[in-house]
Amino acid sequence: MFLDSRLTLVALCCGALALPACRGGGGGGGSSDTETAGTDSTGGTTDTNPTASETEGEAESQDETGNDDGPDPGTQAPSARPRVKFKTAQRYATDLSNALEIPRESLCTELDDFDCAAVHRIALGEVDAFGLRLFEPLENMPLTAPIAVDRIGLTACGERAQRDFDAPGQAVSFSEVASGDASASNRDAVVERLYRQLLLREATDREVEQVTAMYDDLPSSNQAQTWAQMACFVIATSTEALFY
Repeated sequence: MFLDSRLTLVALCCGALALPACRGGGGGGGSSDTETAGTDSTGGTTDTNPTASETEGEAESQDETGNDDGPDPGTQAPSARPRVKFKTAQRYATDLSNALEIPRESLCTELDDFDCAAVHRIALGEVDAFGLRLFEPLENMPLTAPIAVDRIGLTACGERAQRDFDAPGQAVSFSEVASGDASASNRDAVVERLYRQLLLREATDREVEQVTAMYDDLPSSNQAQTWAQMACFVIATSTEALFY
């Protein structure tokens, strides 16, 4: 019975000695235990081993400051359905009609009878299933496509300029210069308005400067109205205006 008691005591002591190792200390004496404690100036103890939650908090704070190795923005996947497309004749004419506030039927006509967009619809990527039995648009834009765009844009801008100069008090796009003062500041205001109407954005300083400067290269006869039409035409037929 005495021997059994000694064996029990030895087992309890061995179990007690093994507890630090189970807690992650790694066995051995107290000097190698990672859970060490120091004494502060007030006599209390301070834990020199941070807990798991404290380590995670530090990692989160580092991520918030941008020190983590995140994905490179340049490697992001492209859009699955990019929608940058060339405008068809009808869409282009409709956009000009809305931007310049010209009735669709008065925007542009060929021989004073045929709608420009309808005449040039095939050249600008549309089909004519009932008239020409063309069920699929042309695979490549024909050589006449730029001419068709210029025709629609130039005529629409000319129509807006004519209306504004005929009635300056009701002008939509060129009120500043239509009143008779084509100063540089008034031309700047017109260009800024055209960018908002046709491209739905603000013009940059360089864009305003370039379009305004066109005025000096035009003939003196009817110079203000000609510049108004050409300023509109340059913006309305730009690459940005022809795609959506």
